[in-house]
Amino acid sequence: MRILLVEDEIDMASWLLRALKQSGFVADHAATAQEAETFIAVTDYDIVVLDLRLPDRHGFELLATLRDRGCATPVLILTAQGSLHDRVQGLNLGADDFLTKPFAVEELEARMASIVRRSVGRQTGRLQCASLFYDDASRAFNLKGDWLALTPREHAALLTLLMRSGSPVAKSQLSGKVFPHDREVGPDAIELVLHRVRRKLEGSDVRIVTVRGLGYMMERAPRASTRGELGDDGRYHRQLLGDAALPGPPQPAALQPVFYNAQFQDRPVRIAAIERRMHAAGTDYHVLVLAAESTGAREQALQVVWQQTVLRDVWQLGIVILLVWLSVGWTLKPLNRLRDGLRQRGGQPLTTPLEAQSVPNEVRPLVDVINQHIWARQEAVEAQARFLADASHQLRMPLAIMFAQARYALREHDPVRTRETLEAILGQLDHSRRLAEQLLSLAHATQAAPGEGARRVDLNAIARDVVLQYLSMAHGKNIDLGWQDARGEEVADQSADPSVDGAGDAAAPVALVVPVLASDVEIREILANLVHNAIRYTPAGGHITLAVHAAAGHAPGLPAPGEGRWARAEVIDSGPGIAPERRESAFARFQREAAAEVADAATARGAGLGLSIARAYAQRNGGEVVLADAQPEARARGQAPGLRAVLWLPAAT
Repeated sequence: MRILLVEDEIDMASWLLRALKQSGFVADHAATAQEAETFIAVTDYDIVVLDLRLPDRHGFELLATLRDRGCATPVLILTAQGSLHDRVQGLNLGADDFLTKPFAVEELEARMASIVRRSVGRQTGRLQCASLFYDDASRAFNLKGDWLALTPREHAALLTLLMRSGSPVAKSQLSGKVFPHDREVGPDAIELVLHRVRRKLEGSDVRIVTVRGLGYMMERAPRASTRGELGDDGRYHRQLLGDAALPGPPQPAALQPVFYNAQFQDRPVRIAAIERRMHAAGTDYHVLVLAAESTGAREQALQVVWQQTVLRDVWQLGIVILLVWLSVGWTLKPLNRLRDGLRQRGGQPLTTPLEAQSVPNEVRPLVDVINQHIWARQEAVEAQARFLADASHQLRMPLAIMFAQARYALREHDPVRTRETLEAILGQLDHSRRLAEQLLSLAHATQAAPGEGARRVDLNAIARDVVLQYLSMAHGKNIDLGWQDARGEEVADQSADPSVDGAGDAAAPVALVVPVLASDVEIREILANLVHNAIRYTPAGGHITLAVHAAAGHAPGLPAPGEGRWARAEVIDSGPGIAPERRESAFARFQREAAAEVADAATARGAGLGLSIARAYAQRNGGEVVLADAQPEARARGQAPGLRAVLWLPAAT
């Protein structure tokens, strides 16, 4: 069985391909919708296993495109999205089955085999071209009422061309259908088969033509022209289209159009006639065009005008009476509608705003305030729903990969490969742990109240602790992780924690080098995410510097986010950097840089939450995180410019 796997997750696709090949399947892999269309155009697959979240197009769009083009290849949707709406939409678009991640490889193989078995006898509709008809029950061809006697190869060639009638079939594809098991077939073998088929189609309205550069095509043979019937005026008459029973014009219509009344099918009609002389291929033609319209529409229009004239006064009187009756309770109706609307909602949550346009002006400010609370709550609920949907998708993917890896390890008998699989599972567990921690941090940053736990802390000391925390990780990648003190000098370790005001001995308080009013836990999380991202994206042999600057109004090329005194911490690396047009989108949740631009393959599996967490915590503490090139002149020379991530925080007095 030949399978096309359309999956953008490289690890998932790799393990799944190995498991399928282990079971004897022939599988190809496409990471994008465009690659999948290319594979399907040149190869006949027994089934397509399709993921929905593709980088260039949604999987449903690719499925709809294939079905619109007439591709009948069975499709099994394989995705982490498992809602009822997605399953119904996929099946309505033409999918044959739906399997939700994580899954067992055995179940996937069984479902594919079942789908392929069902598709073998699938009816593809009536196969007919002109007078040539294929009877699916008897597997025979009928031409003008006579059954054709064909050899198996002639039958295969004629069926392939009939299924694609009107479209060219490549010579290689046709040879593969006619000679499926003969690998040493001469280039002229298919010509001999088609010659015999053409001989059996001679004299019919079906022909097989050769399309230069494309192959062969079956089409309806052009009909022989006829001169029509000879009329009483000595000229041949032929009806091109329409109804020949329309009465002719009472006078010639060659000079100008003729309009006249007549009877057609026992109904009065108005006919317009015009005659033109044409010359083609040395012959003169007279073309008479007749257009008829029933006069019933005009008579009906006159009747409608009469009825409107008679009943106009009656309608006006009724409208006046109705307006007088409605005006009695009109002033209280908006308030009654508002009351009824709130009463109907009962204990249900308010999700739609109240109608404020029709209420009196005195009540409108109250309704506007209520609507503002409804909108704010609805936005919070929608944001939480989007976060949960994205988080569930991101958590399902590592689980699906580990599930496939574990299934592969259970079926593998080689100890070396089994150990490699277990090590890969351990890497996925570490990735899942980091992802869960980041999701919890992001949820706390977006849901907790701003300013919670804020106090005077030392940005300089917190930054130093973060550098010490990530030294081992940086050395593991052979990266020089440096530290620049806000005072421009190295400071000896102090026994007390200088990051918080009042730490240590009360008799000898430690002065804060760069005091800011913020939560020390959240500031530490911001710098940890920025340094962690820098280490992941900086190649081996690079360097990273974490620098802290005292209160200042601006940084080189990056103004402060507001007025007043600001402190800043900068994480400067020598990595590939981020293009200016992608810097703002880099703060979006689950946004990752392209795999070709990262330092190693493991970086491409990151969750894309580091910058989102950093900005969320910074904004909660009244600050901001901005991005810039570490070396702007390097980008102009086509070199890696590095990245400078700047954390701005209001300086404490």
